[in-house]
Amino acid sequence: MRATTTFLLSLFGALTTASCGSPLVGLECAGDLDRCGGGCFDLTSDEAHCGGCNVACHGGEQCLDSVCTQVLTDGGADAGDASMSDASMPDSGVVNPPRCTGPGSAANCVCGLGQLKCADTCKDVASDPNNCGACGNMCASCEFCVAGECRAACEPPRTQCGPLCVDLQSDPNNCGTCGHVCESGICSEGECIGATAGHLVAMGHDLTSNSPATRRLLGNAVFIPLADPVRVLVFDEKASEPVKTGVTNALMTMAQATGRTFEPTTVTSLAVTFLLSMSDVFLIEAQSAATNEQLLKNGETWSVALQEFLKRGGVIVLMEGPGGSNDGTYQILKAAGLFEAAARIPLGHRQLTLAAPSDAVATAVPTFYQGGPETVGFDVGASTVVVRDDQTNTPVVIHIAQ
Repeated sequence: MRATTTFLLSLFGALTTASCGSPLVGLECAGDLDRCGGGCFDLTSDEAHCGGCNVACHGGEQCLDSVCTQVLTDGGADAGDASMSDASMPDSGVVNPPRCTGPGSAANCVCGLGQLKCADTCKDVASDPNNCGACGNMCASCEFCVAGECRAACEPPRTQCGPLCVDLQSDPNNCGTCGHVCESGICSEGECIGATAGHLVAMGHDLTSNSPATRRLLGNAVFIPLADPVRVLVFDEKASEPVKTGVTNALMTMAQATGRTFEPTTVTSLAVTFLLSMSDVFLIEAQSAATNEQLLKNGETWSVALQEFLKRGGVIVLMEGPGGSNDGTYQILKAAGLFEAAARIPLGHRQLTLAAPSDAVATAVPTFYQGGPETVGFDVGASTVVVRDDQTNTPVVIHIAQ
């Protein structure tokens, strides 16, 4: 049985009422400051309240004139374990759509990691008392929004910071103390730490025809994180049933073979940016029933969140197959500026060669194996090629470390 949880977005039209009152009634903020919970903030420059209360900027961004703006520097993220891969994420030159920061935002505005688009503004529905668990769901004045639910009090290990219940040990916007924002977007044990290596794996197998080699490749990619269990966010919205079954069976087989455990959660396209913040791996199954427009739109909408996910050490695994109603699922990552492939190339039954046996994705994969009828390759530039078709020199499995 596919052990998955489907995230459902629901809207609540009625305002939550309660008999308790707010201790903040009557407080005023001086000058140009605005009240957010228990404090006064400059919404034009405060990185935790940029353009609106609780609209937090993420790593590498500054709040300039009420808009979270990416700040380019000459520095780079930690390259991580060199044994994983010697390639880096491509500099695609793609300009991200603007962030949704309030009324008047551009129609193509996007949200970052851990947020949902509510009207024209990005909201963290896990902690926003005015949008708790869903856009527009308001908690009572004396309640807190914790993990998407309205609760009467902050329960350990969470601490009250203004109107929020936060974990000071892991919250990047309240790291160690309330209001301490980590530029890297990573807070561990109450201290800000630098970015770690993220990984992107593109596989020219959709797992409709399972083999020991393809199961091993998928398992190696999904179990790159050391977490136990590994939290796997599965996007299968337009995948076929044979693909879904093949992926599930492969992961269960590899978990048993390696002694690892995983928690899969299926997700719709609307909830990806939010649920990515609670995941270690984002698994994109071959989207044979999607249109090119849908794939490109997903990549554009998720672009900022996917980049932030990788910077925090996340793993993205994209699975590709032939045919269907589009030119390739890889277009999601291309539109997000993460994977510069020009096309997918049908290969079918060919003998494939392990090109990088020391790569983490190649562990215990045979030097040669037979591709299935669904096998495809990628027309892609410089990358770490894990598996290729020697006859045409076409990459089939690619691993890129940030």
